[in-house]
Amino acid sequence: GGGPAGGSGVAAAERALAAAQREIQESENEAVIRELQEELTAARREKERLDEAVEGLREELSVNREQWAGVNAALDGELEEMRREMVTLKLELAQVATERDEFARGGGGGGGGG
Repeated sequence: GGGPAGGSGVAAAERALAAAQREIQESENEAVIRELQEELTAARREKERLDEAVEGLREELSVNREQWAGVNAALDGELEEMRREMVTLKLELAQVATERDEFARGGGGGGGGG
């Protein structure tokens, strides 16, 4: 009966080996899963950091937009003011030209008489 006993010993050894391999496999899987979870956590943190950075940029952009709107409004106001001054100057120039023409006519007539 030495053969069967040796056979059962081999079978037991094979079962033990298979169990050990399963345990090793499981522990390796756990290590891989843990690594993946750590990477996922790191990736999530990085995404949060990027989201915050993007949000900060959005806020800066909206502030810049408001500032530019203010600058544009001020420039528009100044341009409008300049246009009004130009109109006033043109009117004054026309007035001066008219007075000059009248003076020239009157003066010319006087000169002709002299």
